[in-house]
Amino acid sequence: MNYSMTYFTKDSIGGSIRFGYGFTSELSAYMGYRYDDTQLEDLSENVAKIILESKDIHVTSALQLGLIYDSRNRYFLPTKGWYHKIETEYAGEYLGGDSNFFKIEGQHHVYFPIFKLTGHVNLGYGYITEGGAKKVPVFERYFLGGINSVRGFKYGDISPKDPETGNKIGGTRMFYLQTEAIFPLIKSINLNGVVFFDMGNVWDLRTGFQSSDLRKSIGFGLRWLSPFGPLRIEWGYNIDRKTDEDSSNFNFQIGGEF
Repeated sequence: MNYSMTYFTKDSIGGSIRFGYGFTSELSAYMGYRYDDTQLEDLSENVAKIILESKDIHVTSALQLGLIYDSRNRYFLPTKGWYHKIETEYAGEYLGGDSNFFKIEGQHHVYFPIFKLTGHVNLGYGYITEGGAKKVPVFERYFLGGINSVRGFKYGDISPKDPETGNKIGGTRMFYLQTEAIFPLIKSINLNGVVFFDMGNVWDLRTGFQSSDLRKSIGFGLRWLSPFGPLRIEWGYNIDRKTDEDSSNFNFQIGGEF
Protein backbone atom coordinates (compact mmCIF):
# COMPACT_ATOMS: atom_id res chain seq x y z
CA MET A 1 0.00 0.00 0.00
CA ASN A 2 1.30 3.44 -0.94
CA TYR A 3 0.43 6.35 1.35
CA SER A 4 1.71 9.90 1.12
CA MET A 5 2.10 12.43 3.93
CA THR A 6 3.55 15.91 3.76
CA TYR A 7 7.06 14.86 4.76
CA PHE A 8 7.40 11.37 3.24
CA THR A 9 5.80 8.63 1.17
CA LYS A 10 5.05 5.31 2.83
CA ASP A 11 5.19 2.19 0.66
CA SER A 12 4.27 -1.03 2.46
CA ILE A 13 3.33 -4.64 1.83
CA GLY A 14 2.18 -7.24 4.31
CA GLY A 15 -0.78 -9.03 5.80
CA SER A 16 -2.33 -10.55 8.89
CA ILE A 17 -4.05 -13.75 9.99
CA ARG A 18 -6.38 -14.40 12.92
CA PHE A 19 -7.90 -17.40 14.69
CA GLY A 20 -10.95 -16.84 16.86
CA TYR A 21 -13.06 -18.72 19.37
CA GLY A 22 -16.62 -17.92 20.42
CA PHE A 23 -17.40 -18.45 24.10
CA THR A 24 -21.03 -17.37 23.64
CA SER A 25 -23.09 -15.77 20.88
CA GLU A 26 -21.87 -12.38 22.15
CA LEU A 27 -18.37 -12.99 23.55
CA SER A 28 -15.35 -14.12 21.54
CA ALA A 29 -11.55 -13.96 21.60
CA TYR A 30 -8.89 -14.17 18.93
CA MET A 31 -5.17 -14.52 18.39
CA GLY A 32 -3.38 -13.17 15.37
CA TYR A 33 -0.14 -12.33 13.64
CA ARG A 34 0.66 -9.22 11.58
CA TYR A 35 3.57 -8.71 9.19
CA ASP A 36 4.34 -5.40 7.51
CA ASP A 37 7.34 -4.39 5.42
CA THR A 38 7.50 -0.61 5.02
CA GLN A 39 9.75 1.73 3.09
CA LEU A 40 9.79 5.48 3.69
CA GLU A 41 10.69 7.40 0.56
CA ASP A 42 10.73 10.97 -0.77
CA LEU A 43 11.68 12.42 2.60
CA SER A 44 11.61 16.21 2.74
CA GLU A 45 14.75 18.10 3.61
CA ASN A 46 15.33 18.72 7.32
CA VAL A 47 12.66 16.26 8.47
CA ALA A 48 12.19 15.46 12.15
CA LYS A 49 14.67 13.07 13.73
CA ILE A 50 12.03 10.40 14.43
CA ILE A 51 11.03 10.35 10.75
CA LEU A 52 14.64 10.07 9.64
CA GLU A 53 15.29 7.22 12.11
CA SER A 54 12.13 5.44 10.95
CA LYS A 55 13.64 5.17 7.47
CA ASP A 56 15.89 2.38 8.81
CA ILE A 57 13.01 0.48 10.47
CA HIS A 58 11.26 -1.63 7.86
CA VAL A 59 9.67 -4.81 9.21
CA THR A 60 6.99 -5.00 11.89
CA SER A 61 6.37 -8.58 13.02
CA ALA A 62 3.70 -8.65 15.73
CA LEU A 63 1.50 -11.02 17.75
CA GLN A 64 -2.04 -9.95 18.60
CA LEU A 65 -4.56 -10.96 21.26
CA GLY A 66 -8.08 -9.56 21.39
CA LEU A 67 -11.45 -9.84 23.11
CA ILE A 68 -14.81 -8.84 21.57
CA TYR A 69 -18.26 -8.45 23.11
CA ASP A 70 -21.05 -7.75 20.61
CA SER A 71 -24.73 -7.51 21.57
CA ARG A 72 -25.92 -5.30 18.69
CA ASN A 73 -29.28 -6.26 17.21
CA ARG A 74 -27.77 -6.22 13.71
CA TYR A 75 -24.42 -5.68 12.02
CA PHE A 76 -25.47 -2.84 9.70
CA LEU A 77 -27.41 0.15 11.03
CA PRO A 78 -28.00 -1.28 14.54
CA THR A 79 -30.57 0.46 16.71
CA LYS A 80 -29.57 -0.95 20.09
CA GLY A 81 -26.81 -2.92 21.76
CA TRP A 82 -23.13 -2.76 22.67
CA TYR A 83 -19.88 -3.48 20.88
CA HIS A 84 -16.61 -3.67 22.84
CA LYS A 85 -13.21 -4.61 21.48
CA ILE A 86 -9.86 -4.62 23.28
CA GLU A 87 -6.68 -5.67 21.47
CA THR A 88 -3.07 -5.98 22.55
CA GLU A 89 -0.16 -6.24 20.14
CA TYR A 90 3.49 -7.01 20.75
CA ALA A 91 6.16 -6.39 18.10
CA GLY A 92 9.65 -7.62 18.92
CA GLU A 93 12.91 -8.17 17.13
CA TYR A 94 12.96 -11.81 18.21
CA LEU A 95 9.85 -12.27 16.02
CA GLY A 96 11.95 -11.31 13.02
CA GLY A 97 11.09 -7.61 12.80
CA ASP A 98 12.81 -4.27 13.28
CA SER A 99 10.07 -2.56 15.33
CA ASN A 100 9.90 -3.05 19.09
CA PHE A 101 6.80 -1.96 21.02
CA PHE A 102 3.73 -3.01 23.00
CA LYS A 103 0.36 -1.59 21.99
CA ILE A 104 -3.11 -1.73 23.55
CA GLU A 105 -6.19 -0.36 21.83
CA GLY A 106 -9.87 -0.27 22.68
CA GLN A 107 -13.09 0.55 20.89
CA HIS A 108 -16.48 0.81 22.58
CA HIS A 109 -19.83 1.47 20.87
CA VAL A 110 -23.30 1.83 22.36
CA TYR A 111 -26.49 2.18 20.30
CA PHE A 112 -29.80 3.22 21.87
CA PRO A 113 -33.23 4.34 20.59
CA ILE A 114 -34.37 7.95 21.10
CA PHE A 115 -37.96 8.11 19.85
CA LYS A 116 -37.53 7.61 16.06
CA LEU A 117 -33.80 8.28 16.20
CA THR A 118 -30.84 6.07 17.08
CA GLY A 119 -28.20 7.45 19.40
CA HIS A 120 -24.65 6.20 18.92
CA VAL A 121 -21.57 6.82 21.05
CA ASN A 122 -18.15 5.53 19.97
CA LEU A 123 -15.12 5.76 22.26
CA GLY A 124 -11.68 4.73 21.01
CA TYR A 125 -8.26 4.88 22.62
CA GLY A 126 -4.72 3.61 22.16
CA TYR A 127 -1.44 3.38 24.06
CA ILE A 128 2.03 2.43 22.83
CA THR A 129 5.05 1.78 25.02
CA GLU A 130 8.51 1.35 23.55
CA GLY A 131 10.43 -1.87 23.98
CA GLY A 132 13.99 -2.05 25.19
CA ALA A 133 15.32 -1.07 21.78
CA LYS A 134 13.04 2.03 21.72
CA LYS A 135 11.95 1.42 18.13
CA VAL A 136 8.46 2.79 17.45
CA PRO A 137 8.60 4.07 13.87
CA VAL A 138 6.50 7.03 12.81
CA PHE A 139 4.22 4.76 10.75
CA GLU A 140 3.23 2.81 13.89
CA ARG A 141 2.45 5.94 15.92
CA TYR A 142 -1.02 7.44 16.28
CA PHE A 143 -2.56 10.09 14.05
CA LEU A 144 -6.22 11.12 14.14
CA GLY A 145 -8.66 12.64 11.67
CA GLY A 146 -10.99 11.20 9.07
CA ILE A 147 -14.23 9.27 9.03
CA ASN A 148 -13.33 6.91 11.89
CA SER A 149 -12.22 9.49 14.48
CA VAL A 150 -12.62 13.30 14.30
CA ARG A 151 -14.41 13.94 11.04
CA GLY A 152 -13.70 17.66 10.65
CA PHE A 153 -10.03 16.83 10.02
CA LYS A 154 -8.16 14.84 7.38
CA TYR A 155 -6.37 11.73 8.58
CA GLY A 156 -3.02 12.74 10.07
CA ASP A 157 -4.01 16.33 10.86
CA ILE A 158 -4.33 15.67 14.61
CA SER A 159 -0.82 14.91 15.85
CA PRO A 160 1.97 16.23 18.06
CA LYS A 161 4.55 18.31 16.23
CA ASP A 162 8.31 18.07 16.37
CA PRO A 163 9.50 21.20 18.24
CA GLU A 164 12.42 21.81 15.87
CA THR A 165 10.90 21.20 12.44
CA GLY A 166 7.16 21.53 13.04
CA ASN A 167 6.62 18.13 11.38
CA LYS A 168 3.63 16.11 12.54
CA ILE A 169 5.22 13.00 14.02
CA GLY A 170 2.34 11.10 15.62
CA GLY A 171 1.95 10.19 19.27
CA THR A 172 2.03 7.22 21.60
CA ARG A 173 -1.34 7.94 23.25
CA MET A 174 -4.65 8.84 21.69
CA PHE A 175 -8.36 8.91 22.29
CA TYR A 176 -11.44 10.03 20.39
CA LEU A 177 -15.17 10.25 21.10
CA GLN A 178 -17.85 10.24 18.42
CA THR A 179 -21.45 11.06 19.32
CA GLU A 180 -24.17 10.99 16.72
CA ALA A 181 -27.90 10.80 16.05
CA ILE A 182 -29.01 8.60 13.15
CA PHE A 183 -32.46 9.02 11.59
CA PRO A 184 -34.32 7.42 8.66
CA LEU A 185 -34.76 9.42 5.45
CA ILE A 186 -36.11 6.85 2.97
CA LYS A 187 -36.83 3.56 4.72
CA SER A 188 -37.62 1.64 1.54
CA ILE A 189 -34.01 1.94 0.33
CA ASN A 190 -32.32 1.98 3.77
CA LEU A 191 -31.16 5.60 3.43
CA ASN A 192 -30.39 7.35 6.71
CA GLY A 193 -29.14 10.75 7.79
CA VAL A 194 -26.71 11.49 10.61
CA VAL A 195 -25.62 14.52 12.62
CA PHE A 196 -22.54 14.27 14.83
CA PHE A 197 -20.11 15.83 17.26
CA ASP A 198 -16.57 14.44 17.59
CA MET A 199 -13.58 15.19 19.77
CA GLY A 200 -10.14 13.67 20.23
CA ASN A 201 -6.44 14.19 20.76
CA VAL A 202 -3.04 12.56 20.26
CA TRP A 203 -0.06 13.09 22.54
CA ASP A 204 3.15 11.52 23.86
CA LEU A 205 5.30 11.69 26.97
CA ARG A 206 7.01 14.85 25.77
CA THR A 207 3.87 16.87 25.08
CA GLY A 208 1.60 15.33 27.73
CA PHE A 209 -2.19 15.55 27.66
CA GLN A 210 -3.79 18.97 27.83
CA SER A 211 -7.59 19.28 27.85
CA SER A 212 -7.19 22.60 26.04
CA ASP A 213 -5.68 20.69 23.09
CA LEU A 214 -8.83 18.64 22.45
CA ARG A 215 -9.81 18.94 18.79
CA LYS A 216 -13.52 19.09 18.02
CA SER A 217 -15.81 18.94 15.00
CA ILE A 218 -19.50 18.87 14.11
CA GLY A 219 -21.20 17.78 10.93
CA PHE A 220 -23.78 15.76 9.07
CA GLY A 221 -23.98 13.03 6.48
CA LEU A 222 -25.77 10.18 4.73
CA ARG A 223 -25.58 6.42 5.25
CA TRP A 224 -26.99 4.07 2.69
CA LEU A 225 -27.11 0.29 2.69
CA SER A 226 -26.78 0.26 -1.09
CA PRO A 227 -26.78 -2.71 -3.52
CA PHE A 228 -23.00 -2.23 -3.71
CA GLY A 229 -22.50 -2.35 0.05
CA PRO A 230 -22.61 0.14 2.93
CA LEU A 231 -21.90 3.72 1.82
CA ARG A 232 -21.06 6.71 4.03
CA ILE A 233 -20.85 10.35 2.94
CA GLU A 234 -20.10 12.76 5.79
CA TRP A 235 -18.96 16.37 6.09
CA GLY A 236 -17.28 17.68 9.23
CA TYR A 237 -16.57 21.26 10.31
CA ASN A 238 -13.43 22.08 12.30
CA ILE A 239 -14.78 24.01 15.30
CA ASP A 240 -11.45 25.34 16.58
CA ARG A 241 -9.47 25.72 13.37
CA LYS A 242 -5.78 26.64 13.60
CA THR A 243 -3.88 28.69 11.02
CA ASP A 244 -2.41 25.73 9.12
CA GLU A 245 -5.64 23.66 9.01
CA ASP A 246 -8.61 23.32 6.68
CA SER A 247 -11.95 24.60 7.94
CA SER A 248 -13.76 21.37 7.04
CA ASN A 249 -13.32 17.87 5.67
CA PHE A 250 -15.37 15.68 3.33
CA ASN A 251 -15.43 11.95 4.15
CA PHE A 252 -16.44 9.10 1.85
CA GLN A 253 -16.37 5.36 2.52
CA ILE A 254 -17.68 2.23 0.83
CA GLY A 255 -17.76 -0.99 2.85
CA GLY A 256 -17.18 -1.53 6.54
CA GLU A 257 -19.95 -1.10 9.07
CA PHE A 258 -22.01 1.68 10.60
